[in-house]
Amino acid sequence: MSRLTANASLPLFALALTFAACGGKGSDTPSDDVKPYQGTHAQTKLMGTNDNAEVIRALPNSNKVLLLSSKARKLTLLEIDGARLSVLAEKVLFPEDSSESELTNLAIAPDSAYAVATRTIITTGADGEQTNCGGELVFIDIAAGAAFGTILQQLAVGPMPDAVAISDDGRFAVSADERDGPDAWGKCEVLGKTASISVIQIGEGGPASARVFRQITMIDEVGVGPREPESVAISKDSDRVVVTLQDSHELAIFDISALPDEAQLTSEHAAVKIVKLPPNDLGAFPWPDGVLVFDDADGQEFFAIAGEWNDRLIVVDRDGTAIANEELSPRQLPESLPRVVDSGSPLFSPDSLAGFTYDGVPYLAVTLRHSGAVAFYDVSNAAAPAYRSAVKVGQNEQGGIDEDGSTVRPEGICAASDGRFVATANEGESSVSLILPE
Repeated sequence: MSRLTANASLPLFALALTFAACGGKGSDTPSDDVKPYQGTHAQTKLMGTNDNAEVIRALPNSNKVLLLSSKARKLTLLEIDGARLSVLAEKVLFPEDSSESELTNLAIAPDSAYAVATRTIITTGADGEQTNCGGELVFIDIAAGAAFGTILQQLAVGPMPDAVAISDDGRFAVSADERDGPDAWGKCEVLGKTASISVIQIGEGGPASARVFRQITMIDEVGVGPREPESVAISKDSDRVVVTLQDSHELAIFDISALPDEAQLTSEHAAVKIVKLPPNDLGAFPWPDGVLVFDDADGQEFFAIAGEWNDRLIVVDRDGTAIANEELSPRQLPESLPRVVDSGSPLFSPDSLAGFTYDGVPYLAVTLRHSGAVAFYDVSNAAAPAYRSAVKVGQNEQGGIDEDGSTVRPEGICAASDGRFVATANEGESSVSLILPE
């Protein structure tokens, strides 16, 4: 859940102007023998006006992407043919549900056999008062054809899940059960609901055999904000899990293999490490959103985090130690891009991340909600992310440099592993944009 209604601790517009020259340690110039990635906006495809296109994932080893429109509860399978996007299949899930429940996030199995979506469940009584805030994982057939969108399994997890990831070996899924309580500008008004992280074991039977393996209840600490899980990444060895805790500006880190033989445990258990993320130069904390695992040029693994509220790209090692805290600087980003000019808001608001390797160089692509654009960083040196370019997305941008910024509002992002395409889900415009290398 984005915290775009929250109060920032410091005026970030003032920060951006005052520290425009503080771009971190990244090099501005690539080496002469490497052609840097330069993307171009190829197409934007409008979806349903009220769909709320929010999450997009690339199917491994293909030219297909899967779009999730949260409020419409719609799955759309699209194919990239040259420089065009075309719809292969589409399905609305839970059409009979008239509540405010949403499908909030999506992960695709390594073999593309199925996808799993997070579903928030809100129930109300006859008087309109909420009686329950629940959540489940919905396993879905995503093969193009008549079976597309068929629900394979529904598995109860913690309240109001907002993200899910599947391990590379396909054996586990992990969901961030945000709770989304009113003390954090959320939708769940039911007292007593507790945020959690659910670890799901997926057996040889696939979705039909999925079960909750472990559940970690989050224990809030006085003075740091509620610990509400936001996004999830799993290391490439399918063991280490990193979860952003947005409202407390923290990470929860654990190894699946090291979890105790207990169905229920808490975030205070020794197997779970809580790490505080750094603020920016003026002390504003990040409200961390998306998290992504990536390898640097030497093949060493790191995790990148989008600092939604302080316009930072943070990189941590496997233990959660911050090795980079890179500013999204107005000195680097094109002056023509929309942005929010408000003392209580970020200029650019980085949200989600995708990674790829192009011409042998590892890159991160970051959606900028307030700017209607994607920023690209060379992360050959993970300790010094180097800004390379930004590409504007969307079909009908109405925003500018004012208190509202972009009307396109890109949120979700995905990329082919070799960088041959990048695609964004533009929540504000409810569209999908395609970026191709020049």
